[in-house]
Amino acid sequence: MSCADVDRYDFSIKQGDDESVTFRWLADGVPVDLNGVIAEFECSIPALTHIMSLSNPTSLGEITASFDSVDTEGLAQRRVKYKVIIWRNGYGVDKETLFHGSLSLIPTEVA
Repeated sequence: MSCADVDRYDFSIKQGDDESVTFRWLADGVPVDLNGVIAEFECSIPALTHIMSLSNPTSLGEITASFDSVDTEGLAQRRVKYKVIIWRNGYGVDKETLFHGSLSLIPTEVA
């Protein structure tokens, strides 16, 4: 899939908070069956790269990236690039990029 075919989504999370972002994969307006798929949030900051969770994989087409407060707290970068990738036949096989964009890290307010 070329970059022009990939959905771009930019979002923000607050550093030091537990946050989650849900992506919904649709084909012709219908949620894609994700049964048997492994999804990964791949980030330019390795600490934020992780396997994502799938909500009801056979009917919703939803993939959720969760960020723990300890993973985002104190990061020097404020804007990073990411991709949401799926593996169809096991981890490391048949890689496909579904979404890409930038993640803005909002600094924790200093008192």
